[in-house]
Amino acid sequence: MPPGGEPVFEIIARALAPYLGMSMARAAVEVNRKRLGLDGPELAPVDLDALLRELAPGLRVFLGDVQTRRVLGNIRVKVVARGGAA
Repeated sequence: MPPGGEPVFEIIARALAPYLGMSMARAAVEVNRKRLGLDGPELAPVDLDALLRELAPGLRVFLGDVQTRRVLGNIRVKVVARGGAA
């Protein structure tokens, strides 16, 4: 496990799971992670921004704009608090 605790991509998937289910949440994170070339265990702030931008359109389909912004904002807070986007 990384020094900050739970792996950053798992934090993101767990935050998405209540809306997408865990399997789809992990798949969404993985597909977008690979698309962006994010292969390290941590994320720089610019990489977190890029990943959240990639996840947003798919989430909007299920959640609408307001809820998507809320969910992505919560993810940002969790990842930054953990030290995963520093």
